[in-house]
Amino acid sequence: MSGISGVATTDGDILTQPPGVSISPSIAGISTNAYPSLMVRSNGNTLLPGLGANIFVNYTDGTGSTFVLPQTAGWQTSVFALAPNKTLYNQLTIGVSGHGVGSVLVDFILIFKEQVTLPTASKSLRQRRKRRLVSIPIPFREGDIVQDLGSDSPEYDIAGQLIASNYTADQWWQLLNAIVLETGTVQSDGNPTWQWFQWDQGGAKVLPASFVVDENPGRAQNWDYQLQLKQFDVLGESVSNPVGALVDMPAPGFVPLPPAPLPTTHTFNWNDGTTWNNGGVWG
Repeated sequence: MSGISGVATTDGDILTQPPGVSISPSIAGISTNAYPSLMVRSNGNTLLPGLGANIFVNYTDGTGSTFVLPQTAGWQTSVFALAPNKTLYNQLTIGVSGHGVGSVLVDFILIFKEQVTLPTASKSLRQRRKRRLVSIPIPFREGDIVQDLGSDSPEYDIAGQLIASNYTADQWWQLLNAIVLETGTVQSDGNPTWQWFQWDQGGAKVLPASFVVDENPGRAQNWDYQLQLKQFDVLGESVSNPVGALVDMPAPGFVPLPPAPLPTTHTFNWNDGTTWNNGGVWG
């Protein structure tokens, strides 16, 4: 950030922006012809009536564009069109205006080239979510000791045909290869170049992990494809904070169980049939 007016907070991923605070990341020199769109993922759930959140973009010719963020509850992904034939100047400014108490949450602001819609999907989206369960064998015991070491980031599989749509099938092949290679470009925050992936149930930041294409003999401009995506999260997920942006998670009315309290008393049974109680935590 090149300029902050007032006090804003972040947990290392999500920005909490109160009224009267402006934040201005540097974006100088970007052509709106090459990058004509701006995407913002925000949550206006805590904005009270009378408050509004917006983003102001400056251009080198002295003009600018103002985009209003939604005040609806929950996370919303908004896409705005930048003015054509312009060059972004110096900074864009995120601000909350009005009088009252409240704030807007901002996950990311992305200036990008285009939204790509895959031409066909012959198989429904598959999500894999796997926990790291380590089995420890105990000699002469029936059954293992199982340790829970957290979970892997979700993975998504999608498959279909690359056919002529807004791109030819060959151009789709080149485009998806380019996106895989683009992932290796390290951004200024030290993270790889992720993509925003949107589907019926939600959306997530993802890294393309694998791209496979098969040419269909005798069928010009037609390729079968398989795309595997790995969710990219800065912070860890929880039931109350599904950072992967699943729309329906947690389910309505779902209340997670609280963690079990640590035991404070342990009873040891000795070979002679006697017992010994130890008050406190034993490890």
